[in-house]
Amino acid sequence: MLPNADPIYLRNQARVLANKSAQDLEEFLQNALDNHDYPTMQNYLITEEKNKEVALYTKNFTVGKFLEIIPNPVEFFFNGERKPTLSKDTADKDDEDFALNFLCNQFVYLRQLDIKKAFSQQDMHLIKTYNKLKFLPKAFRNPRKLIQPSKECQNIDLLQEKKLRNTGCYERVRVVLMTNLFQKNVYFVIKIVLFVLSMLLEKEKYDFHVLLIMALDKKVFQRLCQRRQIEEIKNANIDGLETCPFCDFSMIPAEGDKIFKCENIECMKESCRECRHISHIPLRCNEIEYDEDVKMRTYIENKMTEALLRECWKCSRKFYKESGCNKMTCLCGARMCYICKQPVNDYSHFNSGSCPLYTENLQEFHLDTVLKGAQSAKNELGINTDPNKLKFDPTKNIEKYI
Repeated sequence: MLPNADPIYLRNQARVLANKSAQDLEEFLQNALDNHDYPTMQNYLITEEKNKEVALYTKNFTVGKFLEIIPNPVEFFFNGERKPTLSKDTADKDDEDFALNFLCNQFVYLRQLDIKKAFSQQDMHLIKTYNKLKFLPKAFRNPRKLIQPSKECQNIDLLQEKKLRNTGCYERVRVVLMTNLFQKNVYFVIKIVLFVLSMLLEKEKYDFHVLLIMALDKKVFQRLCQRRQIEEIKNANIDGLETCPFCDFSMIPAEGDKIFKCENIECMKESCRECRHISHIPLRCNEIEYDEDVKMRTYIENKMTEALLRECWKCSRKFYKESGCNKMTCLCGARMCYICKQPVNDYSHFNSGSCPLYTENLQEFHLDTVLKGAQSAKNELGINTDPNKLKFDPTKNIEKYI
């Protein structure tokens, strides 16, 4: 019933509804289907990715991994152009509390009030505050009790700064000569890497992951690997393989399944396998209008309206008549013929036989005029040669409305 819902949310709801009636279950499902206000699988996967990233700086933290992600922490964290992790205007209360608790636990011989003051003076810059507090004299003989965090921090930048100070990466990096050498000769190193890559490619060897990691940002490298996998899959010419219309994700859908369910965490769209648009179940493909369909239909409808309405030659006021003769007098005083739309002064235009003074069947006249306007628009759009281009013909049953 809810294939794209967050599994944890469904599990919790199942526990709540386990002891309730079948009617409560039906109401829950109906409300979810009508309002779509439940957390989705995409939310779940994004949260999972976030938790994995947080774990890199908490329970799964290693100095080696930290230096792999941030090869030069000193330059990275003390770069004057780097956007502050926290700011007084936009800081989240939980992130601010986390940073203060970290500082208070690092400097247990200082007053919390002094720590908060220094934190504010340094514009909530965690590392600058840390470096300032190092030089303050002790205020207590005995250390304060450590503050236990009320919740786990989700701010990756803060966790990175915390680990920089907590693990001593700042001091370690100062003596990593290879890192400094690489930074000073980065363009030379990248040229070497690219040269080696070209040699490997000529020999049809693709095992160059380590070299690419040296030269590329982690996220760029991940995207490159993903693109490589996609190209390999496409080149394999696998029977039944289909690609998401909204991204490059490919898979073999179950036979008989009309919906393609993308598993790319950045997409997660469900699309129709026949028309390759967003899923429109329970409607059929020919019952759905898309942007181009709407534009064509609207263009024809506008032309039909233009054909029906008359426009005063003097003041441009638009109108149409329901009865009376064909000599029309506008509110501005201008006179015109309702049939040929030409200006007239008196009835001589009608007496000469150019146009009839009265229209015997006004409804039929209006219908014929509107249909001619529609046909002209269809010819312009090429629908006369390819009728299937127009999904919904606005002229269908038009006689009911005129």
